[in-house]
Amino acid sequence: MGRIGRTIGLVGGVVYIAGMFLHYVEVGSQSQTIWQAADRLDVVVLILVLGAIACLALSFTVPSRLLPAVAAALGGAAFAFVTPIDAQTLDPFAIGMWVTALSGLAIVIGSLLAASQPEPVDAYRAPPQPGPPAAPGPPPA
Repeated sequence: MGRIGRTIGLVGGVVYIAGMFLHYVEVGSQSQTIWQAADRLDVVVLILVLGAIACLALSFTVPSRLLPAVAAALGGAAFAFVTPIDAQTLDPFAIGMWVTALSGLAIVIGSLLAASQPEPVDAYRAPPQPGPPAAPGPPPA
């Protein structure tokens, strides 16, 4: 389940970045992406998502619960920054907001799955290589 969670989180991160280029808000006949509508928040969110992706990718090789937990926190922050929870109506928001919101949730859910079910340490070790037998130790005294 840990690898599935990592994969869900990674896919969520990639889709999140793609969603940042979709129309985020539409007012009248004008529509803007998050890159156009936000002032520096877009860069902060991109850094958060890239950090989550890096933690999840690294967690494939390092047996740790900390890396997916950090990815969950970063994904949760990215979700919170772009989801208009305090908006009175969701009418002006376009597909980009929905894609980034759902992708942020995918990062969080996948990361929490990975943190709750880590791979065993032996899964990351290389199989033993055949070699010459060990030399016998000194004779007992």
